[in-house]
Amino acid sequence: MNKRRCLLWCLCSAVSLLSILCFELWSDWLTAVPLDAPFPLDKPSAVEQVIEIRSTDYKYLQVRLARTQDNFQQLMDLVGRDGQPATVQVHWRLLGMDSKVLAQGTSRLGQASGISRDDISCWLATLRYPAPTGHYQLQAQVTVADPAFAGVDTRLVLESSPKNGSDPRFGLMFFWMIFNLLVCWPLAIVGGIAAAVCYLRGRTIVEP
Repeated sequence: MNKRRCLLWCLCSAVSLLSILCFELWSDWLTAVPLDAPFPLDKPSAVEQVIEIRSTDYKYLQVRLARTQDNFQQLMDLVGRDGQPATVQVHWRLLGMDSKVLAQGTSRLGQASGISRDDISCWLATLRYPAPTGHYQLQAQVTVADPAFAGVDTRLVLESSPKNGSDPRFGLMFFWMIFNLLVCWPLAIVGGIAAAVCYLRGRTIVEP
């Protein structure tokens, strides 16, 4: 009986840990940022990269400016000069793997669309994909640079907006995360402890 209980608790713990592991792998795969590349704004520069779109919620093309303790006000002045867009201008193109142009445009660096402790995000464009998932080519070029951005670590990124998300998998990911926190993690811990107790009791009974 003790051996059967030990195996049952081990199985419960193993299944719980497997659920946690599968969630971590799947969520990391789904939420991987399709594009995050260096993109200097103080001189003509370009990015050309093959991107894998796993969710069309990653459609916001933005420039991310790295914050430091001393440059926050400088960055805010650069991206919002008296309510006017920054002088930086970017031409971008979205192509299929057959090099057919699917969408393109020229955008000025928008005002701050997101501010965090580490960076400031500025909107460039919203991309529309002809297929829900797949591989594409993204090209972006700074056509009008601004020397005032010299020394600022800037990156071109594709981001999603949790508030405007449409992919049902993100909802599933949220509920799976809650399930793991409330059920799988406690069951894995209790199951491991119970299995160890049953094993030790079994050894105690067997030994003379």
